[in-house]
Amino acid sequence: MLDNTQIAADVAIIGGGPAGIAIARELADTRIRVLVLESGGPDYEAEAQTLSAVESIGEPRASESVEPAGRGYTGNLAWLNDVSAFELRDRILGGSSHTWIGKCAAFDEMDFAHRPWLPLSGWPIARYQLLTALDRAGELLNLGPNFYDERLFGLLHSRPSELGLDKQFLRSFFWQFSHARDRHGEPTRFNRFARDIAAANIDFLTHATVTQINLDDQGLRPTSLSVESLAGKKATVHANTIVLCGGGIENARLLLASNSVMGAGIGNQHDVVGRYLCDHPRTTLCSFTGHDIDVIAEHFNFYGLAHEGRTHFYLRGLSLSPEMQARDGLTNCAAYPVQIHADHDPWGRSNAWPMVPARHSCRIFWRSERPRP
Repeated sequence: MLDNTQIAADVAIIGGGPAGIAIARELADTRIRVLVLESGGPDYEAEAQTLSAVESIGEPRASESVEPAGRGYTGNLAWLNDVSAFELRDRILGGSSHTWIGKCAAFDEMDFAHRPWLPLSGWPIARYQLLTALDRAGELLNLGPNFYDERLFGLLHSRPSELGLDKQFLRSFFWQFSHARDRHGEPTRFNRFARDIAAANIDFLTHATVTQINLDDQGLRPTSLSVESLAGKKATVHANTIVLCGGGIENARLLLASNSVMGAGIGNQHDVVGRYLCDHPRTTLCSFTGHDIDVIAEHFNFYGLAHEGRTHFYLRGLSLSPEMQARDGLTNCAAYPVQIHADHDPWGRSNAWPMVPARHSCRIFWRSERPRP
């Protein structure tokens, strides 16, 4: 990038991660000129990653009597358990898909609903309005059918055993795993999608951090983007449409930093930008060792589903029923098993996919507000 460059586009996409790359793919081979701006480069660079640093105030202190939950990664991804909160944000083409094991689950109806016990809850859209887009996203992620509850039972050749639970309290919930089509066991990495885009109307600008969204004097519409590299080179991007694809933290940071016209930041008239970030609160509910592992694995394990010539894997867990959430004023959440290998177990020393059946112990993790694909 040359210093003081002026760049024009119809659509400027801020962020070259899964969301930004997916949108660019949708606009490929059209008459719309698209520019994707990525803060990092095509490969990991430690210097670029320093821009993601945050100061975490009020983070809970560890208690000596409570075993840390970690993140549930095992095998060659176990290092991710020790990464501090908010640091799994990758400034690299492909974004956070580089540190993702491919675990997917769609939001369900309850996530969109107005809940009287949850202030300001409720979306202006319903889940059924997103079904077509959900299926298209599943195809991009190489997923199987988008079923995450007991409707999946009818598709599985070997269905899970009945648990005998009262479904007014707990229900089965499933996650599935996004895998690269041509690399067995490797999660989908979006940098490969970016490199496959050969459309003349799509351009990528890397090492380009957007530092401010510039508004007109009345603060009614954006006029341009201020862009800067770590080397100090600057550019201005003029675009008719700007799409924020930096993720929950970076989108909010950019809106708040864009305060030259609107002193509190763009869209922050009510002081709520960035206030509703929901990270993944988690804890260990229980653990099992010895022969109990086999009992747990019988009910909570991986289930393969052949669909349209491909095999997809689903992991079974439990979620709170809508009735229980309403009764006790709870948010939507789910629990899932994590298998942990003994140090002497040959599986733990191999390069096998990290979520294979347990050989040592099993912990049941709880995680709030299930993530979307």
